[in-house]
Amino acid sequence: CVLVECLCGSELIEGSCEVSCILHILQTFGTPSEEDWPELHKLPFMSRLLPVFPARPLALEHFFAEKGRLDVLSSPQWMELLNQ
Repeated sequence: CVLVECLCGSELIEGSCEVSCILHILQTFGTPSEEDWPELHKLPFMSRLLPVFPARPLALEHFFAEKGRLDVLSSPQWMELLNQ
């Protein structure tokens, strides 16, 4: 999220505390599966009691489009991030 904010110049996720930010991230991008991130539920605030949100692979594209910043997706910095 921080990298996207640096590239775009505006907040991607707003929240009043860590838990609020985590919930907003999960709502925006979806909850990672155990297959994608086996250690996820060992992290602080990541309880199996949290709601599971469906994956939204185009969430970043929608964010950049709303901000009028689709140019970011073709920038060299973004491409470098994707390749890491």
